[in-house]
Amino acid sequence: MSSTSRDVKSSIYFLSRDRLYETVKPYSLRFAPERIPQTNLKPEKHSVYIRDLREASKEEKIDFNSCGFGVLHMDSSLTYKDFFCRDIVESIYYFEVEEMLKAVFNAKSVYVLDHALRIRHGQFPTSTGENYDYEQPTSLAHVDFTRDSARDASCQFLDLEAKSLLDASWKCVNVWKPLKGPVRDWPLALCSVTSMDFEKDSIPGDVVSQCGPIEDIHIHYNPTQKWYYLSDQEPSELLIFRSSDSEGNLGAPHASFPLPRSMSDETPRESIDLRAFLFF
Repeated sequence: MSSTSRDVKSSIYFLSRDRLYETVKPYSLRFAPERIPQTNLKPEKHSVYIRDLREASKEEKIDFNSCGFGVLHMDSSLTYKDFFCRDIVESIYYFEVEEMLKAVFNAKSVYVLDHALRIRHGQFPTSTGENYDYEQPTSLAHVDFTRDSARDASCQFLDLEAKSLLDASWKCVNVWKPLKGPVRDWPLALCSVTSMDFEKDSIPGDVVSQCGPIEDIHIHYNPTQKWYYLSDQEPSELLIFRSSDSEGNLGAPHASFPLPRSMSDETPRESIDLRAFLFF
């Protein structure tokens, strides 16, 4: 690593290879249960070398089709404050992203499923034991959906026209951007799908809300995995990554991670991520 390199060594949490999961499915509950633990996830921290996409893309082929993720550029018309108004986000930002994705992927139609605002609490990653005003960064490597759960989510939350399109070719993607930049606090890391052995190093789990379960994918650590991030990411730079598609391609694992002190600042990360379906 040269003195000017923005590659980093940091830590990411992975699901442990515990024998428990040979007989019990990993799960986490989005509500406080009365008689069972809220989760049976057993994370373990591993040191990971994370390459800067700005440098790595000069040496490697890194794009959505080959690695499962890429970088898109879009200047939103929303102000910083606008992102805290759900109506504005859903009426304007959704439309902006949908039009961008249509153009980039030559999709016939695009539907945004949902979005989440994440503002890191000052105590994160230490839990305060209280409810937060906003979602927090996710430090456990995962993929949001399996193929079947992506289809289920689309049928549950999208309108009838979108449901009928599921018989055609489709992709489910995440679009992630900071509200302020440059990001120097808990940026997002992405793992190239070309470096993943999904059969050995992943396991489906359930995220259960009051509306029911959604099946996601947890990742076990393997030193052959290749991780990347976008240094000093600005609000006009959007990370897009696959969650699932109709062809059965699995999504790009992702997680947030702490930057070394020499590269970070104390301004908590603020970001918005949304999930969208593209139909072809």
